[in-house]
Amino acid sequence: MLVLKLPTIEDKENIKKFYYEYKINKKEIYQTLKNISLDDWIEELINKSVNSNLNKQKELMYLMYSSDNKKLLGISIIRLKLDGFLSAYWGNIGYYVNLKELRQGYGNELFKLTLKQCKQLGLKKILIVCYKDNVASNKIIRQNEGVFIEEILDENNKEILKRFYIKPI
Repeated sequence: MLVLKLPTIEDKENIKKFYYEYKINKKEIYQTLKNISLDDWIEELINKSVNSNLNKQKELMYLMYSSDNKKLLGISIIRLKLDGFLSAYWGNIGYYVNLKELRQGYGNELFKLTLKQCKQLGLKKILIVCYKDNVASNKIIRQNEGVFIEEILDENNKEILKRFYIKPI
């Protein structure tokens, strides 16, 4: 069984290890403010989830753990409010699977659990964006009834992005 939860300060080191594993492998995890340290960003997200009204936040981080061994299997970010950049290039959900646990179905499970959380947070229509060549994400989005909208060019790295809408479950 898998558990999706808001982070607490006890999760900070697991989040940092997860983040650095992506960085070492030249993969990117969305970080809101590029001008603050990773520690400060993680602490900010933890403090927002622990100390305030969740419905007033711009974004929330969720962690997916295995219930038996407490291994951090995935991280999702739910963006409740989208500005122009987030609307174009990132969408409402970002999700990341532990790189050591790929191709085991965790991406689909993390996506489903995150969609359920979106519904609990009151989101009615979710924008999902992924790179055209990200076969796994494209498959997961379509399996969960994502409706293709359009393709756009990511001006930063000159790659094609696919945009979808999906209803929370």
